[in-house]
Amino acid sequence: MAMISVVAIGWVTLALVLYNAALVIYRLYFHPLARFPGPKIAAATAWWECLQDIFAGQGGTYMNQVEEMHDIYGPIVRVTPDEVHVRDSQWSHVLYAGPGHKRDKDPSLAHAAGTADGTFGTVSHTMHRRRRVPVSSYFSKNSVTEMQNRIWERAGHMCDVFQKHYQMNRVVNGRATFLGWSNDTLRSCAFGECLNLLDDPQRAMAFDRVFKAFARFYPILKQFEWIIPVALELPIGPFWYIYTPLATLLTVHVEMIRLADKSRQEHEATQRLEKLQGVPGDSEKRNYDSLYHAILASSLPEEEKRPERMAHEGFEVLLAGSDTTARTMGIAVYHVLANKDIQVRLRKELETVMPHPQSVIELRTLEGLPWLNSIIKEALRIGKVTDHRLSLIPTEESLQFQDWIIPAGVYGTNRLAFFSFANAELHIGLARMFRQFEFELYDTVRERDIDHTWAHIAGEPDKSGKGLRFKVTKVL
Repeated sequence: MAMISVVAIGWVTLALVLYNAALVIYRLYFHPLARFPGPKIAAATAWWECLQDIFAGQGGTYMNQVEEMHDIYGPIVRVTPDEVHVRDSQWSHVLYAGPGHKRDKDPSLAHAAGTADGTFGTVSHTMHRRRRVPVSSYFSKNSVTEMQNRIWERAGHMCDVFQKHYQMNRVVNGRATFLGWSNDTLRSCAFGECLNLLDDPQRAMAFDRVFKAFARFYPILKQFEWIIPVALELPIGPFWYIYTPLATLLTVHVEMIRLADKSRQEHEATQRLEKLQGVPGDSEKRNYDSLYHAILASSLPEEEKRPERMAHEGFEVLLAGSDTTARTMGIAVYHVLANKDIQVRLRKELETVMPHPQSVIELRTLEGLPWLNSIIKEALRIGKVTDHRLSLIPTEESLQFQDWIIPAGVYGTNRLAFFSFANAELHIGLARMFRQFEFELYDTVRERDIDHTWAHIAGEPDKSGKGLRFKVTKVL
């Protein structure tokens, strides 16, 4: 029996070797992208990107290598076996085309977070558009206007925290403060409750470690997209001993399911009550206190309103929305504090519309301030909230870039825009902050603590950095 087992293992090994050898030969010489320029190792296997992102330099440096590939090979480069990358902002309207042009997502990218049923995790172009409707409606310009009082409230609480730091002459941890503020604001507006992370910097930094752990693990998750879905089927307890950040990540998944189930029960109870009272009306045109209630009231079919499915939406919104806003806020604050003239000019502009440091004004008024708008736009440009390639697949048409034809069914990449909800948070947060206080940087070096040197998903500063830190020097 032992001999038979050894022989069987030998044949299986030989078959795997021959299969992979044939696959490499196909990718290099017969694949639709075989003629595209780029390093052969990247064309041969997706594991090259994974290994570079894990082991090269600080890790997460493949983004820099892609730029170097362009310097060598030109504006279009084959960066994985099935993907080409275009460095030409004028071409983005071709890849990110409007109605009538279908673009699916790269499954490995979409499913890595374990949210295959969320809008971001949905591969199919048609299904993505369908699922996006209630989410986009909930975070539309009109809806955000309705939320502005809650956003002002959370910004006011952030200033209460700054007041305490000033009274105790403490150094402010920018990452903990802004992540707590953005997470609390988003939870309050999207789910009707928050964790008050702004009052608990240690807990906020625990979430920061989750983001960073997920980012570091992301290259592996792209190769094995089943990891998180399988982990969710297991008891979470053991993961606290195996890998704490993963346990925290799984806990957020479970919490989103709990909130979705709670919202479904409330929605069904409301429907029963309205039916008994004979209340008419179009439920889709009402304002709702949570994203889940908006999804439940939408025209999506019932299978799309399962708590497990809606939880994928909530998880995506929470993790992506809170982290990206916190990062952008940190970039904006650093550059304002690093340039005294900008801080003075911003405050003078805010004084024209906010007569008192704690004034609450209409969001549209803030959006009309040219200096504040310029700071936010520049922070978004410099910060590059996501440094990872966000691949799309043209399913029904070939795309042309210069003399190159990109066949249907392979990936093209460029950059995507930021979440619209963050616009209100950033305007209100920065306005409230700089109208009430003066600040100065504390032991913060741009090259070490601010500028991105590596990225798996979002850009990160050098691993030796201490992050953004500053002190409150005056209460206005």
